Amino acid sequence: MDLREKPGKVQTFVEFLRRFRLIFLIVLIPLFIVFMPPLFDMVSYVLGAAENFAMQKGSFLASENLLWFAGAVLCLFILRYFFFGASGLIALFWSILFVPALLILLNGSDEVILALAGGILAILLVLTVLIKSATVCVFVPVYLSLLAVTALAVTFDFSYFVWKSFAVLAIADLFSFGFSAGKLLREGTPKDGALLRVYSKQIYGIFFSALTVSLFFAFPMILAGSANTLIAESFIPFGFYFAWMTLIIFPLLTLAPFGRLRAEKRRVKLTDKKTAKAEKKK
Repeated sequence: MDLREKPGKVQTFVEFLRRFRLIFLIVLIPLFIVFMPPLFDMVSYVLGAAENFAMQKGSFLASENLLWFAGAVLCLFILRYFFFGASGLIALFWSILFVPALLILLNGSDEVILALAGGILAILLVLTVLIKSATVCVFVPVYLSLLAVTALAVTFDFSYFVWKSFAVLAIADLFSFGFSAGKLLREGTPKDGALLRVYSKQIYGIFFSALTVSLFFAFPMILAGSANTLIAESFIPFGFYFAWMTLIIFPLLTLAPFGRLRAEKRRVKLTDKKTAKAEKKK
């Protein structure tokens, strides 16, 4: 009789992604590159988003949409605490501050943005190789996710607010993953076990967080009766984002150098009270 706990469907699916990760990456990444819009268009879009943010940040804070936005952010914080724990709250809070700060820095950087983007990618790759940190291991996936969100926004002509929202979400999701995986690795959990355990739990949070953001944009469009805009700015980014994070980013994360972060000795939590008391006496 096999008394071992059988893995659930989600864990089985995540294990399937890990086993066949190279197939997913070899097939999907070239497809993404082929259909990616011209780099110049993506740069122009980001610069437009930065300029738009600089012009409208004051009017947005004074508008009636602020209450609706605050409600969506509150829902996100609740969801992320439930699925990600405290690390999800920290990552989301930091991401909400980071994206506007990045747009402020990029405003007016027309001549240097391409060199800046290339330089940042090179620095992130070097940091990933040199620094032993679970947080650093997600830097390159964050960069690629922002690139993917931008490419999708240019292709389907998303509003700048939709782009910024999913950029915030991508950063928050990946840093939450890094925080949680790093904790398990420091406890001595093997790399594959730690990554599977974290993503099997966080995949729900990624799904419902993206759905919450999409519904935030969907409800006003439903009330206005604009079906085409509803599909373009709610359902398409939601479906693409979840597919990107699941089929490309997780397989990519399994190739990151998380294994060197594992503690040499595994920490085992004592559940037996008598054993715990005996250990304290020692």
